[in-house]
Amino acid sequence: RSHIYQSNFLQKEYKILYSIDKGKSYSEQPVIKVKEKGKIVEKKAPVEMYNKIKWSFSKVFAPKKTFELNYKVKVK
Repeated sequence: RSHIYQSNFLQKEYKILYSIDKGKSYSEQPVIKVKEKGKIVEKKAPVEMYNKIKWSFSKVFAPKKTFELNYKVKVK
């Protein structure tokens, strides 16, 4: 299975951060450490490992302002 996260906001207003450790840490591009040819290297984590998502906005919102975020997940 593969996942594709799609959003409805303008990309320049926020960053989408993903977690592969149930929310302990987040990154735009999570990585894993794997052993290749006897060396430990970092590789892009496969999207199947993503288990949490959050948005980080570049602008400040007014107090008590509410809005709705949506995203679509395509599961193959």
